[in-house]
Amino acid sequence: MTDTVKEVQAVCNNIKFLRQFRKLSQEAMAEKLDLSVNAYANMERGESDITLNRLYKISQILEINLPQLLGLDEKGVLYLIGNYTVHTQQHAQFTGSLLTCPLEPSSLKVDLEKSQLLLEQKDKEIHLLQQQIDAPSCRWG
Repeated sequence: MTDTVKEVQAVCNNIKFLRQFRKLSQEAMAEKLDLSVNAYANMERGESDITLNRLYKISQILEINLPQLLGLDEKGVLYLIGNYTVHTQQHAQFTGSLLTCPLEPSSLKVDLEKSQLLLEQKDKEIHLLQQQIDAPSCRWG
């Protein structure tokens, strides 16, 4: 499998994971995108190309910004989930909206550490945003 195919499949996996997480059926997604269910399923499996406009609409439906959907935002949880599903694809399988994966304890420890770092980053960002809200603004007028 080429790197390009792997990257495209990672985006498709992100779309599928988020659709299931949001408890949306393929039928619902197809309806929202004005597509047949078969056309949507082909996109989700990576069997047909997705236009940039359609990717943007998918990101809106799934309530995530486009860079996160593509896995480009290293701070985003989806980035970690996307990499997790790609690197453990031989062990992982989707069952409904649950991802089950028999992993080594060391791998789980790494995932836990990543999650803790994300939580720390989230707390820092919340603190900075709160400071911006609380800071008096200068108004000229």
